[in-house]
Amino acid sequence: MRMSTRGRYGLRAMVELAIRHGDAPARLKDIAQCQDIPLAYLRELMTSLSAAGLVRPIRGPRGGYLLTRPPSEISVLDVVEPLEGPPALVDCTDDPALCDRSASCAARGFWSGLASTLRESFETTKLAQLAANELSSRADQGSAPPQP
Repeated sequence: MRMSTRGRYGLRAMVELAIRHGDAPARLKDIAQCQDIPLAYLRELMTSLSAAGLVRPIRGPRGGYLLTRPPSEISVLDVVEPLEGPPALVDCTDDPALCDRSASCAARGFWSGLASTLRESFETTKLAQLAANELSSRADQGSAPPQP
């Protein structure tokens, strides 16, 4: 599995929202600047994340985006799946009908095991963990924390 820009940028945007959780709504301009994401692309991602029920937009001059749940309750899988689809290394692990050899393929069990491990890692890693890592990295680099 190779994560596309869509998944990588979407996860970075969600980490930024996790860092700002509990503060005022985060403006897209600020998220884009902190995470080095093109603003137009970020708008598109936030539409998808909003449709998935992970963020909600707040309109108005002090508007922006908020997480719909605490960062400790949102997994990487929650974020990546709506943007990328289910994490899989080969298509036959999700849908055996896609391959005529799936019933007799010696490698399918291997691929399925890897897919299960990947999915488990995505499910158990929460935004709160990634946000803590990001804040630690910023502190190590001497970066100022984001301002709401």
